[in-house]
Amino acid sequence: MIRRLMLIVVAALLVAACVPITAPDAESTIPVPTLAAQEEATEEPADAETGGETEEIVQPSGVLTGTVTHLQRSALPPGSVIDVQLQDVSRADAAAQVIAGQTITTTGETMPIPFTLIYDPAQIDPRNTYALRARITLDGQLQWINTEHTGVLTRGAPMTGVEVIVQPVR
Repeated sequence: MIRRLMLIVVAALLVAACVPITAPDAESTIPVPTLAAQEEATEEPADAETGGETEEIVQPSGVLTGTVTHLQRSALPPGSVIDVQLQDVSRADAAAQVIAGQTITTTGETMPIPFTLIYDPAQIDPRNTYALRARITLDGQLQWINTEHTGVLTRGAPMTGVEVIVQPVR
């Protein structure tokens, strides 16, 4: 039973990996939250009734940290694009839902490459299963991808120090 469930999860991840994350036009790009955007979203403009004071609204945010690496631990060619996504992979009959993502363009760094994903904790259901997906492309061509389930956030899975291992695409 567990083996069958794992096969379904792996199949769902592979199908999700085939779905493009951007369309040819710039308006269809999936927004990637940044720390600066998160900080800007927590401030409200000054109000004339309060004497110009600003009231800070604290919005809850979750942080998921880790590294993307491969077993060779060599440098990536400059211009390589690493795309890391936090996905809800709970439904075997549907594509994974992207909760958060980060895109990193390298300048020749050596693996591992650190990432930080900022997500809204309200989108996390403790009954669901969440995983990370990592892809590395060069000149638009897929070069590396994680082939194993990297569970995070729920069911005792980690939130920090997560290592996502990518394999070369043949």
